[in-house]
Amino acid sequence: LLVLRFDGSLRRPKDSVPGFKSGSVAQVGSCGAAILLDDGSLVALGGKSIPDVALGVTTSGDVEYDALNFALERLCNYADKGDLRNLWDQEDGTAKIVVTGDCKTVIDHLNGVALPRKMRPKYEEARSYIDHLSAHGASTSFQSVPREQNVLCDTVCRGINGIKQALAVSEVRDAIKVGEDLSSQPPMHIKLPDSSKRRMRFTETHFSEALKLLCSQSTILPVSTRTQLYVELLSAVERLSDAVALRRIGDQLQHDCKQWPSAKKVQEA
Repeated sequence: LLVLRFDGSLRRPKDSVPGFKSGSVAQVGSCGAAILLDDGSLVALGGKSIPDVALGVTTSGDVEYDALNFALERLCNYADKGDLRNLWDQEDGTAKIVVTGDCKTVIDHLNGVALPRKMRPKYEEARSYIDHLSAHGASTSFQSVPREQNVLCDTVCRGINGIKQALAVSEVRDAIKVGEDLSSQPPMHIKLPDSSKRRMRFTETHFSEALKLLCSQSTILPVSTRTQLYVELLSAVERLSDAVALRRIGDQLQHDCKQWPSAKKVQEA
């Protein structure tokens, strides 16, 4: 008996500061899978990152299917190579595979209890892998389990999401360093608009990329992490006397603050 566990994760960036909202429409996506023997021995464990997507474009059901298909594809690869032959039941030459996940929707689709509807393409992909395993003499069943019994795959997802956010922090710091290097070079001769109002709309700065990465609408970083990065960016901007970057930072922070609750609501939280 083989047990295949899967889990998909799709989360907006959260913050440890009570009451503060990220304001981001980006979601951090990942999936994890594990193949075990019926005695709990681990055969394989893995996961992958899912490209960050805008809120509402990809659903939690989509990433659950991504996790399932990731796991089934790996299991098919093992079967093709004969790596699982010694795990097959020697009495009748077949393998029994139990697929478990905490997404009842996906499990109901696979058991024929519910129709996949909008998720049919990914459902069909899963069925193709299951048919491939059947050709190797495997019979597959599907069970829904509580989230508490899917901790292993959930931990893989959390680890991948943590790595993605750490990489996002490094990307912002690299952009700040590039902005500093460019600002240290001989200045470009840029003709500013004559009107003071048009000058206020002037956005040319070497720190544009760092500002873009810190934008609350697209970042996968929580508020507290972004605040620290803003401090680092402000330090560089002030040292180099970049008035345009300073104004744009102020505009972005003002936009962020409008999404934060009042002090009273934070205390109540």
